[in-house]
Amino acid sequence: MRPGGDFKTRRFTERWTATTPQRARFRRRGRGLTVANGVVKGVRVLGQHSSNNRTYTVACMKDAVARKLYEGAAIFCNHLRSRDLVRRVEDRLGTLRNVRFEDGGLVGDIVLILAHPMAPRVLEAARRPELWSAFGLSHDAEGEVEHDASGRMRIIRLTAVKSCDLVAEPATVAGLAS
Repeated sequence: MRPGGDFKTRRFTERWTATTPQRARFRRRGRGLTVANGVVKGVRVLGQHSSNNRTYTVACMKDAVARKLYEGAAIFCNHLRSRDLVRRVEDRLGTLRNVRFEDGGLVGDIVLILAHPMAPRVLEAARRPELWSAFGLSHDAEGEVEHDASGRMRIIRLTAVKSCDLVAEPATVAGLAS
């Protein structure tokens, strides 16, 4: 922590491109998903450790749930491309609901727009455990950070969640049900 308790507020997304051995080490078996009426329940939203050299404190995650920062967050296909200034309406896949702290991270339900071209793929992946690692959620958020002695960024408080995006290689979770 900086002298006087000053924290820097930063915007961050959890992007990660992994080599095949890294992906194999990062995957874990999930506890299961429930799929009904276009809703995928029990999806892993945020894990404590990021492959982007970040750690989210338990207090940070519990505070984000208490303040409902993730509740109703838009889910888009992929993160915002750096050349785009705004999100494209056709990339909107659904909404996040019922976010809670569970098993050391955040878990929630994806409410899909069933007419979206990606919806059938997400539903298939959710129904088939062998496909749980095909997709995962990754947030676009802002928060207060500090750096430890090794340079690792600690997220101590989230101040805003812009979106939770469906991506192929999430950085804090191993897939939909990690």
